[in-house]
Amino acid sequence: MLTAADGRQALAVYQAEGGAQLVITDVVMPEMGGKQLVQELMSAAPNLKVLGMTGYALKEVVDELKGAGFLELIQKPFEIDALARAVRRTLDAE
Repeated sequence: MLTAADGRQALAVYQAEGGAQLVITDVVMPEMGGKQLVQELMSAAPNLKVLGMTGYALKEVVDELKGAGFLELIQKPFEIDALARAVRRTLDAE
């Protein structure tokens, strides 16, 4: 597991590691938000699997974020089992 404090650091970590099978990111982060991060990552890896977390009402942003490349979104706060199910759905997505 790799971690980063913000979007810019996440992009640098991803590039330094040569990629990842799954990216779990917050939608709102300092320096670079999750949407911009996903767009940057997917320019190099269009089949990347991304799970987003948000404290905002999902109904308001779900279409926009899925259009940006998020395969799954989970509403914060969440239970660990809900996160596990969201990770599974993301990994299983085509």
